[in-house]
Amino acid sequence: GAPREHVSRLVTVLKAWLSEKERHLRFHFGRDLREAATRAGVACAPLTTDPPEFRLGLFTVGVDFSRRVAILRYARNDLATLPLNADAILEACQKQHAFLEGTRFDPGAFFEQFLAAYQVRLHRLGLSFGNRIDVVDLLGELAFLRQDPSFFENPRREDFIPYSRVQLAYDLARLRRAGRLSHRGVRVALGSATGGSTRQKQRVLYLEDERGNGQWYLSVRFTREEEPQEASESGSQGSVARDEAAVSPDS
Repeated sequence: GAPREHVSRLVTVLKAWLSEKERHLRFHFGRDLREAATRAGVACAPLTTDPPEFRLGLFTVGVDFSRRVAILRYARNDLATLPLNADAILEACQKQHAFLEGTRFDPGAFFEQFLAAYQVRLHRLGLSFGNRIDVVDLLGELAFLRQDPSFFENPRREDFIPYSRVQLAYDLARLRRAGRLSHRGVRVALGSATGGSTRQKQRVLYLEDERGNGQWYLSVRFTREEEPQEASESGSQGSVARDEAAVSPDS
């Protein structure tokens, strides 16, 4: 009857209003984000339209207009879910950047720490130097190597300094930009993830450049510089990865 027709007309009007609201939001959000980025001195550029994504400095911003949220990402990892407010998104980017930057980055010191984590992991697996192992398996070793000596005198959860896969991806990108892929006669080589291994996102690590271009990596090994780099080899746990002589800037 009449009530049902009234409800139907109301639903139609509501849908039209919501559609117009989303169209308006799509148009103004991109403009507002670019203007906010310009004020902050941060580069901003559209990446895709469906789903909508923007490159904001070192970060990617994915937009879900139906949920009215933006998702801040780095190296294919979600960092934060934010309201569709350009200034709030810029502020979150700046905070995340400051957090990832941390204290002054020493490429040589990081290389040695990464190498030490690799050697500890080799020892646990009973493997010799030069063998390939999964790069994400070094996260735990790196986390413990980065603890303050006082932590081991009285280990407490509140004193533990975390080290995430996002931080590892960021630090490896910094190591690459610094051109420190070899150090004191030792060279680091990452193996690209191939085939089915890229579907297991928790077992691979995405490395990207300043523009957001990059690829997935599965494994890592260190070699003495006089040793030849092989074209490919099997990983320590049966995974096979294409060997990179080093992580080149355009990889």
